[in-house]
Amino acid sequence: MNKMQKQENEGEGKEVRNNENERDEGKKENPAPLKALNHVSRLCRNVKKSIEFYTKVLGFVLMERPQVLDFEGAWLFNYGIGIHLVQSKEEERLPSHTKELEPNDNHICFQCEEVEEMERKLKEMDIKYMKRSLKSEDGTAMDQIFFNDPDGFMVEICNCEDFKLVPVESLGKLKLPMDRHIPPIQTNHHHASN
Repeated sequence: MNKMQKQENEGEGKEVRNNENERDEGKKENPAPLKALNHVSRLCRNVKKSIEFYTKVLGFVLMERPQVLDFEGAWLFNYGIGIHLVQSKEEERLPSHTKELEPNDNHICFQCEEVEEMERKLKEMDIKYMKRSLKSEDGTAMDQIFFNDPDGFMVEICNCEDFKLVPVESLGKLKLPMDRHIPPIQTNHHHASN
């Protein structure tokens, strides 16, 4: 018997009241039991070319895949995150090779210690990229580099670890991993309520 059935059976023969407090309790959020981002999945035109890109350009490590996965693909891992590559059977599901770099488009982003070193590497490997620098309201600077993987999916490299994250809602909802770097969180921000 599942939890809901058990509660229903236990409630049989009892008077059920539905007052204001009970309705408010029903509105309480039930946060998802998540721990961290596990992996990002990418469709590929050619899994071998994508493995080469993610290992040589971004430093990912090729991992063994479970044999139960009976389709062409690869698992890569490093920096606490996985990238799962999947051979595409449909060209139209992949971005165009001529797609321009547009920072406001879908992309994955990696935190970087030395943006200049990454830029040098991209130049050496003859990978087209776009670089920009931003400054936040408090004067914190951030450099970003955007480029595409072999299948046209955009990748960003940034040094945005000093940009403050300011929660719009309660800080109590944040789950912060203690085993890795996180951006600074502003804890004294009070959201104005109407």
